[in-house]
Amino acid sequence: MRVAGKFDARLLPAPFAAIALVVVGGANDLGKVRADRLDVEFSLGSLMRGEWRATELTINGMALDLGLDAKGRIDWPCLDRNVQSGIAGRSTG
Repeated sequence: MRVAGKFDARLLPAPFAAIALVVVGGANDLGKVRADRLDVEFSLGSLMRGEWRATELTINGMALDLGLDAKGRIDWPCLDRNVQSGIAGRSTG
């Protein structure tokens, strides 16, 4: 994940992070996800227990680019190739 814009965070009254211009996927990846702004409010109780749990998530200006690899599978920047092979090999029905 690359953040090209501002990052703002606060702890009180509720843990909150606002991230601008977020890109998941590299410059040479066929598939990538972009967002103009990502706002996340976290559960304070969960954070106190060492857990990252979002109570509210807002994504503005989202774009999803999908590409195909040499085998015709979706080239997804966050998907491990072993997981992708497992998904492609499943039958539905």
